Amino acid sequence: MAADGTIIVSDAIDPGRLERLVSCNPAILYVADLKDGEPALTWISDNVTRILGYRPDETRGPGWWRDRLHPDDREWGPAWDQLKPGSEPVIRRYRFWHKDGAYRWLRDESRLDQTAAGLELSGSIVDITEFEDVGALVPSTHESVLDAIESFSEGFALFDADDRLVLVNGKWAEHYALVRDAFQIGAHFDEIQKILVASGKIVAARGREDEWVQERIAAHRDPGGRIERQIGDDTWLILTERRTRDGGTVVVSSDITELKRREAALRKSEERFRDLVEAMTDRIWETDSDHRFTYLSPAKSGLATDTLLGIRRWEIPGIDRDSAEWEQYRQMVAERCPIRGFRYRWHNDKGACRWVEISGTPFYDDESNFAGYRGTTTNVTEQKRAEMVVERREQEFRALLESAPEAMVVVGTDGTIVHVNTQAEALFGYSGGELVGTELERLVPTRHRDRHRGDRNAFIAKASTRPMGQGMELLAR
Repeated sequence: MAADGTIIVSDAIDPGRLERLVSCNPAILYVADLKDGEPALTWISDNVTRILGYRPDETRGPGWWRDRLHPDDREWGPAWDQLKPGSEPVIRRYRFWHKDGAYRWLRDESRLDQTAAGLELSGSIVDITEFEDVGALVPSTHESVLDAIESFSEGFALFDADDRLVLVNGKWAEHYALVRDAFQIGAHFDEIQKILVASGKIVAARGREDEWVQERIAAHRDPGGRIERQIGDDTWLILTERRTRDGGTVVVSSDITELKRREAALRKSEERFRDLVEAMTDRIWETDSDHRFTYLSPAKSGLATDTLLGIRRWEIPGIDRDSAEWEQYRQMVAERCPIRGFRYRWHNDKGACRWVEISGTPFYDDESNFAGYRGTTTNVTEQKRAEMVVERREQEFRALLESAPEAMVVVGTDGTIVHVNTQAEALFGYSGGELVGTELERLVPTRHRDRHRGDRNAFIAKASTRPMGQGMELLAR
């Protein structure tokens, strides 16, 4: 064999034939460098794939072989560091992890030689699983069960018929990390509970230790329900207990700490939402696909929630449901359109008029079916009254403007005409509100507009009450 691990084949032997012979051989052949008692495979026959499921290139690297030995065989398995160069081959039997997920019994015959490149380990391996006697398989099955229990994502504890602890897996120890010392193999269940309470880590037992122990023992004697347990400040578990056929008890623990954190966050979110709703002047509401109220936040004024639940908005007592605006509203929600600033009025049981404004958005279920609307209602009665006062004063101002015998033009600070009475329209030859919204300089001859615009801006910047154009001849068009 060459220093690089390749096999030197005599010219008399067809390399292809040798390869076929090795591939169909029941023995896996291998060569490895031995450093610090650990072999690093440099070559292994291709039949390793057929026998153990691994490709040759997967077997490279120190520790690869030892890592796949059964845990109980690692100490007395292939002790490569005990081999002596040039000594007789050593035969050992051990269990090795097949790539399909099961252990296989192997017979390993190997020898150690000193080469120019260093220590070289060579040997052959044969799968002898089928030749192991039944008695050897029983411990293997037992080990498989233990391996399965250890791989659980939940904690696992087993008590025998005398209520003494027989087994706990790693996940159980992880769940009870703060009180791990309480779970000693052979300890009685009752004693374990007393130790847990004495640790002070069982939150529910604080201040009522004796009662808690008795309640826990009673629940253990008659298992069946789910037990929620807080360990310290940060760990939450759910325990389930079941009897075994031989009178023992299996206890399974599931970590629900993250679930508890989410529940706490949800409660805080709900509290914030309730506080926000209480502080809001608006009223939050929701309707179903038939536009009937299913939820309303508490009312600070107006109709009570119980009065509105189950009815449609246009069925609210005291509104003019047959008006054109409600016909438009019904058409809008029938088409699933967003509601933006829709106003309506209703009269309470004392006859007082109230105005409200609503906005809402349609929402849909997980299957994209229309589920209803969610939105807010705002009491705009005072705003509406103020708007009505402004509108009334606007009408009064217009009436006063129209009654003036002179032509009158009212201009805003930006020079835009906002009001013109009939006399002014007649004077300048305009009608039908043509001047409203246009610049005042529209009425000034073109050659004077720039100057007039400057004079107007100067006056607006420093306005005062004074006669304008007195004694002057004014031009307009």
